[in-house]
Amino acid sequence: MQDIDLDNMTGKVIGKGNKHCTFTFSEKARDMLKIYLDKRQQFYPDRKFMYLFSSIHNNP
Repeated sequence: MQDIDLDNMTGKVIGKGNKHCTFTFSEKARDMLKIYLDKRQQFYPDRKFMYLFSSIHNNP
């Protein structure tokens, strides 16, 4: 999860052609992400997540 910066409300993604892009998000999106990440940690305290949104097999 090193590509999401909640403090600066930015993130990085790899797009078409392996191009790296930076994006920004709103305070509301940041607040919702914090809630989501807190809840996910509560439900899966022993799992280490590589992706923001993962399947049960930890795939994007």
